[in-house]
Amino acid sequence: MSESKALSQPLPDYVPDQTAGKASDIITDDNYETLADAEQAFRQTRAHMLNVNQWNQLAEKSAPARTLAGLNPLFPTFSLPDKPDQQASVHDVIEIALGGQQMYVRIEKIIDTADEFAIRVRPCLKDGNCEASEHMYTPEATTTFRLTRNQKTITTGFHGRNEVINDDLLSGLVDTSMDLGGRLFTWSLLGRAWRPLPK
Repeated sequence: MSESKALSQPLPDYVPDQTAGKASDIITDDNYETLADAEQAFRQTRAHMLNVNQWNQLAEKSAPARTLAGLNPLFPTFSLPDKPDQQASVHDVIEIALGGQQMYVRIEKIIDTADEFAIRVRPCLKDGNCEASEHMYTPEATTTFRLTRNQKTITTGFHGRNEVINDDLLSGLVDTSMDLGGRLFTWSLLGRAWRPLPK
């Protein structure tokens, strides 16, 4: 597995332009032995990305020492409260618990092609309204979870854009913890959990 915070190529148009606040990019990848292995890994990773209610279990299975059996304060808890037994789809609200704060993002776009898959979310209120947000960032922010396959390489990327902090102390503290390593820890671990290990 390789890990990088640098972008080696332009991002597609479905990742919004950066106009305000901060941006973040966490990219990890794996190289598979055969093309068939990579194709299977892509399909499995896509399925894992859609299964939001299993993200924490996947992370715990992938790195139990790093997640401390789900108790690590740097690793959020993700769930689809309205769809506990279903896959994610556009307009669903994902609940995120981190640092004592309950946050919500709404899935506003899903890209699904043969070798590219992405989920873009935006901070919102608990009911899915994006005019305001219960989140450390305002609704101008987005996060795009991106999966691509290039021959035998599978890459997952997490692309935050326009990350403007909500005007309260707790949001500022959570954002600071993400800047001090929580963001890299969370997204690199989740990308690792989604992708099956190469043989």
